[in-house]
Amino acid sequence: MLTGITGFVGERLAKVLLDSGLRVRALVRNPARLTWSHPGLEVVKGDVREAAQVREAMEGCSRAYYLVHGLAEDSAFEHEEARAAQVFASSCRLAGIKKIIYLGGLGDTTVSLSPHLRSRHLTGDILRIPGIPVTEFRASIVIGRGSTSFAILSSLVRRLPFFVEPRNLKAECQPIHVDDLLSYLIADAPEGIYEIGGPDRVTYAELLLRTARASGLSRKLIPVPPLEVLILKEAFELICPEYSKVGGHLFESLVHPTVVTHHQAVIDFPQIRPVGVDEALRIEGGAGEEQARLLSPAHLAEVIRMLESRFDAVKVLKPHFFSFLGRFSSI
Repeated sequence: MLTGITGFVGERLAKVLLDSGLRVRALVRNPARLTWSHPGLEVVKGDVREAAQVREAMEGCSRAYYLVHGLAEDSAFEHEEARAAQVFASSCRLAGIKKIIYLGGLGDTTVSLSPHLRSRHLTGDILRIPGIPVTEFRASIVIGRGSTSFAILSSLVRRLPFFVEPRNLKAECQPIHVDDLLSYLIADAPEGIYEIGGPDRVTYAELLLRTARASGLSRKLIPVPPLEVLILKEAFELICPEYSKVGGHLFESLVHPTVVTHHQAVIDFPQIRPVGVDEALRIEGGAGEEQARLLSPAHLAEVIRMLESRFDAVKVLKPHFFSFLGRFSSI
């Protein structure tokens, strides 16, 4: 039984499972969003927060994949994610599910995390409450065409001539290519928590530069003094408004490293050898050929002016930014 089939990872996982000869039953809130079919795929309309619908979808299944999250929801997404996990966990127990596979997120559990990362870990804890074996894979950014985080990364690379790197925001992430992630999800994994990622640990600024390079684009990195995450979050909403709701939650996690600190996955899955960042980007063709194009200096200048009206830190950096923009065109 699979949840999240209309999402990036869920759709790919379903196709891999089906191609291996397995039958898949998917719980889908809006079946119209599912644009493909397969003889081995059974679609059940339902909401993961509705117990009766979830139990119906689980009938006769032996394992269940939990791949849903609420980043696109409003500010109450933590509550909704916890509620959905509780319904799912109790339904698994009543339906006789033998195993739950859950895709969570990396992040140090000993420190205060962002709401996004905190919710990812809490969901795993809730799924374990009924005592059903749970295999939880914790990952950082997933590189693959269709991933929201990768789409955001690609849009920034396409639209900005430079990236800022505040001194206080140099937390590292450990991206994983989607094919390697799928290899873990379909593996015969024992119960437990596995931290997974590619071999490279990079800052977000370095990841942007590597994506630009893989796309054949020349981009610059500007080191700047410490900045509030709120400034970057609002700048992002002005540059990529179509991703403002999801991106806002993700930006709150910029101060937290999302890297592998426990390497049990290397021991238990020696056959899986994740590719590095550059190879993952090469496979995906860099930032792609999306419609978004480099913003004009005038557009970027207006973004800076709008931020300047709200944040004193931007006023201090404004001459530096305008000097850089002046290399492209007069403002």
